[in-house]
Amino acid sequence: MADEKGYVFYATLEQDVLARLLKERFHIREGEAPAEPNASAEPSAPPERRPPACALVRRVDCADVKTCEEVISHLAQWTEGQIFNENAELRWRQTQGKYAVLLLTEQNDPPDGFQLLNGAPFTVVRPSSDDQHGFLLWGTRYDKAKDRWWEARIPRPLRYPAKTHNKPPQLAYRLYQEGATVRWVRLVGLKEVQA
Repeated sequence: MADEKGYVFYATLEQDVLARLLKERFHIREGEAPAEPNASAEPSAPPERRPPACALVRRVDCADVKTCEEVISHLAQWTEGQIFNENAELRWRQTQGKYAVLLLTEQNDPPDGFQLLNGAPFTVVRPSSDDQHGFLLWGTRYDKAKDRWWEARIPRPLRYPAKTHNKPPQLAYRLYQEGATVRWVRLVGLKEVQA
């Protein structure tokens, strides 16, 4: 089997262009069913076929895990973030009134205005043959009534878009390597930890 290639593209975008890109690549409209988490769909596929997306967003006083819809509707309140699904990860950071944006994907299909980053394409390495492999997220006690996780070291409840019952979800990822050096860690999705 040929090595899977990973591409990293970059651009500087205005807020409205970034919001439109998030909607086009990751948004699932209300009333439309998302694809199964491991389904492979083209990024330009209709929203009902896109894998579900979630986002890690940050600003000076807060970091959180949000759904795509929550990020799009409140984009200006976050100084940086990453939204991801099985098809791609989009990272952004506010810089001088605009957004510096990176797109990490296994498909060589950049949106208009994006350029290929030097060094790309990279070799994609899956860290395990187990699709459930990933980083364990925070949370030791689950509050079923409010769908929140609690962690003693974090002074607020945690909510994850993925539904889990016994343990907090894992954050699945892929490695983008250049030779033996890992250049990028691409987030793929939240996966329920199997008991």
